[in-house]
Amino acid sequence: MTEQYSRPTSARDLMSRRRRLEPVDVEQAQLEIRSGIGILFRDALKRGVPAEVQEEIATNLEKGILIDRFVAEWGFDVAYEKAKEFHSWLVANERPLSDACPQGVHYRGTYAIASGDRRLTGRYRTVWSFETFNGMQDLAEALGNDASALRRLLDEFNSFRDRGSTAPEVEWLMLPAAGALRF
Repeated sequence: MTEQYSRPTSARDLMSRRRRLEPVDVEQAQLEIRSGIGILFRDALKRGVPAEVQEEIATNLEKGILIDRFVAEWGFDVAYEKAKEFHSWLVANERPLSDACPQGVHYRGTYAIASGDRRLTGRYRTVWSFETFNGMQDLAEALGNDASALRRLLDEFNSFRDRGSTAPEVEWLMLPAAGALRF
């Protein structure tokens, strides 16, 4: 003969059917906070950075040792079958792309990853630099204008990006390390 059990209708019913509680296993947790905020975003040539550091950074910018006050890098992929067409597009359009940038914003080129683990961030990098923090806003404003040459060029550029790639698209925003505040 099979015993019939009615289904519990509530958590309280389920708890009342337990004959004994299992012992609790407790371990000390080792917490690690990964907020992504380890370096404060700031302009290395503004307040809060010691004057002698600002002077050295300014000199290194003038001499071309540093790329710029702010540097952005996009990581992405292009499908294999579109790579040759993309490379040809770059040959024809990198100079117009650079010329179309707002004042203080610089297109620094698109690069192929020849060595390294590109599966994590794609096979290509595009580098931008900004003379001021406002340059990033100026770029966004130019790209918001559907009639701008820069918008048209970046729409064409982005048409080559492989949105279905297993490598995620990434964007890095960098500033001179000598003026960075790490906490």
